[in-house]
Amino acid sequence: MSKYKSEVDALAEHVEEVIEILISHMDEEDLLNLHAIGVGICQRVAEELKERIGIKGD
Repeated sequence: MSKYKSEVDALAEHVEEVIEILISHMDEEDLLNLHAIGVGICQRVAEELKERIGIKGD
């Protein structure tokens, strides 16, 4: 079991709630910006994971 599983689960739940509130008030430009932020976060996590498990390149 992950050392931080409960913290990650709690963060995910909170982020989902905040995202739902935000997107209900955003226009298309704001949604594009939020999407870019999300993609950046996902890429950063993927890079770290690849580094830790020893995957080279893209």
